[in-house]
Amino acid sequence: VLSFNQDLTNEAARIRLVVNQEEYSLTDLVNEKKVDLYWLDENMHIDITNISAIKEINSAEENVLSLKLKRLSKTTFNGILLRGASGDQAYKCSGLTTEVAGHKGWPLSVRSYQFDQWQQNVRWDRVKKGHDKTYTQDFSVGITSIITNFFN
Repeated sequence: VLSFNQDLTNEAARIRLVVNQEEYSLTDLVNEKKVDLYWLDENMHIDITNISAIKEINSAEENVLSLKLKRLSKTTFNGILLRGASGDQAYKCSGLTTEVAGHKGWPLSVRSYQFDQWQQNVRWDRVKKGHDKTYTQDFSVGITSIITNFFN
């Protein structure tokens, strides 16, 4: 059975409500009880009963309400990483790591332990240099809204 995590701690922190170009933290708005978050089946609902509790709006002008979503992004090493070396024959660790990387066709991370001291001994024609890589997790949403206009 597939279950859906309904703890919004991380997701709410990545969402900002924008009212007429002013940003508000969704987490803060929920904590201040200006916005309600709840689940209906597997869908998160954001309920704003009184937008003027967040920001006073002008009823005679256009008011724009939007959500700003921050995607997760992390930079980490790429390839095989030598984290450390110790013992009587620690000097062999960099060579063994390089050999495994070359044999498997994996990049050799430039973040490896003492990389600057042994990188000149690597046959770079046989091993790829593994520079840091950034991974992102996009945020996908579908938005529907119900607007009740009490002014007209």
